[in-house]
Amino acid sequence: MSDKMRILLVDRYDEFTLAVALMLTSKGFDVQTTFSARQALHVCLVEDFDLLVVGSKLSEIDGAELLRKVRKRKPHQRVLRIKDLHSRDIEKKRVQRNGVQYVFKHFHLDRFFDQVSEALKSDKVGV
Repeated sequence: MSDKMRILLVDRYDEFTLAVALMLTSKGFDVQTTFSARQALHVCLVEDFDLLVVGSKLSEIDGAELLRKVRKRKPHQRVLRIKDLHSRDIEKKRVQRNGVQYVFKHFHLDRFFDQVSEALKSDKVGV
């Protein structure tokens, strides 16, 4: 059994997902990836992860719907959402809703790793 923190990373952009997974792995995390919401839901429900990192626009269902389905079965699942950046005004704000932290694409890697660490330490999981 590994002592590494387990992360499930799901986003529809495979190159982005694989690059982020590689970077998280290099920081010592055990990372599993998927590009499909349906597959992510299945994997998340049959395996345990310390953190679920979810893109907003996924195949079949969006990230918010995926989280609702996961939280029905695993209400304490820690989550970090990845959102597309549509406005520089939003980038300046630290966005947190219902206990879920958001990080925007085109993010700085150091800040992303900080947010992953914060999400893993948090006991607030939201709904």
